[in-house]
Amino acid sequence: MILGSHPHVLQPMKRITVKDHGKVKKGFVIYSLGNFFSAQHKPHTQEAIILRLKLVKDQKGVHVGKVSYAPIYTGKHYQLQDLKAPKSSFAKKEKAAIQKIVGHV
Repeated sequence: MILGSHPHVLQPMKRITVKDHGKVKKGFVIYSLGNFFSAQHKPHTQEAIILRLKLVKDQKGVHVGKVSYAPIYTGKHYQLQDLKAPKSSFAKKEKAAIQKIVGHV
């Protein structure tokens, strides 16, 4: 599992297959979660997600199960806005932009 965070913008996430000591394993990577809280106003620096990962432990070891996320937007007044149920046309546009970036896992 790789969780990136530095570029200050939301970047794609995906499931991957890796080899670990000769064994093929399924993994997960997200290159950047975006800015959770920031005073930046450059394009896309106010879009982010709260990532939810379910880790599963079974006879094969530990692996990533269900992956979901809650899209958020940090407005100019430094308030987190939950975009799960957008109320304004602006919020709907932001939610669509976030879904385009992260895709579906």
